[in-house]
Amino acid sequence: TSGPGEFYLGANLGGASLVVTNSGTANLAHLAVGNTGNGLLSIDSGTVNVNGAWLISGYSAGGTGNIVLNGGALNTSGTTPLHLSYFGHGTLTVNDGTVTLGNALNVAVQPGSQGDLVMNGGTVTAAALVFGHAGTQTLDLNGGQLITTGGFSEGANSTFYIGSGELIFNGGQSLEDVQGLVSGSNWIFDDTASVYDSGSGIVVTSIPEPATLGLIAIFGGALIGVRRFRM
Repeated sequence: TSGPGEFYLGANLGGASLVVTNSGTANLAHLAVGNTGNGLLSIDSGTVNVNGAWLISGYSAGGTGNIVLNGGALNTSGTTPLHLSYFGHGTLTVNDGTVTLGNALNVAVQPGSQGDLVMNGGTVTAAALVFGHAGTQTLDLNGGQLITTGGFSEGANSTFYIGSGELIFNGGQSLEDVQGLVSGSNWIFDDTASVYDSGSGIVVTSIPEPATLGLIAIFGGALIGVRRFRM
């Protein structure tokens, strides 16, 4: 089905939700989940395509937007960024399925906004991951893969919780650059931090001790990625 030019869930005080299931397809130009009210977009199966100027979760101050992916796909075109909170509070929770963003994922854009990305599975791929905005940003990477094919930035209010999921830098970043990035105090690992070059990108994850897949070792004052393999 095709939707209107601008589609709002939670446009005013109160709430509204859209659940996509049964392998359906929704094609929308612009989508705001949580304008001044509470909005929910839940994709259990099927596909949502947004190809206009914006996809926003948590647009206005006081608005709350939740996007939950339990399967299926959420896609945007190369001209459509996903603003995970603009002035409000926006959350993207991925349990399964794929999110493919032809443009950037912008998290907590304006001062006072809150953006939360929670990954328990599935795959999110973005042209850039921009956590370096003026609001408060949180990444909770419990599972799945979060991939940037371009840039990555963090801000003064960014916190990254890294569990068994994988954050993959595939935008030309060097191993040394990523090692330096994740050594900051705002990067919190469940177990031992692991940063390594997979051959198709720089992978950041957390592994239990004893390490069997790889680890970061402190050697000569530098962070050195060491690869190990499961026996």
